[in-house]
Amino acid sequence: WKMVYTASKRGIQMCADVCLGIGLLSQLLLITAVGGMGKYLALGSLTRGIGKDATSVISSAFLPIITLSTVILVAPFLYRYMIKNQEKTLALKFKFTLSFVLSITYLLYNQGRLPILLFFIPFILDINIPRKRKIMLFAVLAVVVLPLLTIMDNLFIFLTYGYWGNSTSDGFINTLLLQFTYPFGNFLNRGTLINEIGFRNCLDYIQWPLAIIPSSILKLFGISKSAITSMGALTTDAYMSVMNSKKTGGIPADFLLFNYAQLGYISLLIAITV
Repeated sequence: WKMVYTASKRGIQMCADVCLGIGLLSQLLLITAVGGMGKYLALGSLTRGIGKDATSVISSAFLPIITLSTVILVAPFLYRYMIKNQEKTLALKFKFTLSFVLSITYLLYNQGRLPILLFFIPFILDINIPRKRKIMLFAVLAVVVLPLLTIMDNLFIFLTYGYWGNSTSDGFINTLLLQFTYPFGNFLNRGTLINEIGFRNCLDYIQWPLAIIPSSILKLFGISKSAITSMGALTTDAYMSVMNSKKTGGIPADFLLFNYAQLGYISLLIAITV
């Protein structure tokens, strides 16, 4: 058991270090490529949405790096686990702090309000306080977080366009529903959406790895990244077709719909289990 425990620690350490290395290098390369931290933080918004092409802002050679930079979100959780279960060295604390800061930077670049909030929840749960106090803490946070949603909206506008936005709140209930229920709304409409786009037969599981491989290499095998339409684009088209309206913005494919659209409940249950 001692050998197993030692090997497990080494494996976790290696995985955390690899994620930190890839995340750090990716962010440095992207910040350098776009010309500074401010432009990097605006990159997510400028390349997301209908009619926006990432290659108009950044070289296509950096697109795989954007995909790989996501792994930085894994590192702080692994380092936190190691700090709790082994010797609290200065190097380990430094790596945790660095990975935590890089993760926040990535989330600000990504400009998703819910991912930012969800990132902090495990660390809050990890606070060594009685369970009743944790429940009270979450109750307080639930009240505090809703006004923060509007503030984050304005912050993202500032990071992208350089001025503080004027987003207005739609009220407590509407804000809550708009922010946290759209994935379930997509899933409730799964029958209508699948009638429009059909089952994907796991094509979307192939698309993500293809995004990492440079186009020049894929061309050698006669493969094109644009050959597979993204699930988000199909979902948007399906909604517009059903509602008979024009495209004014993209509708992302959430976890439930994304996996259900592959092989139905089979792929959804496998994804949830994994």
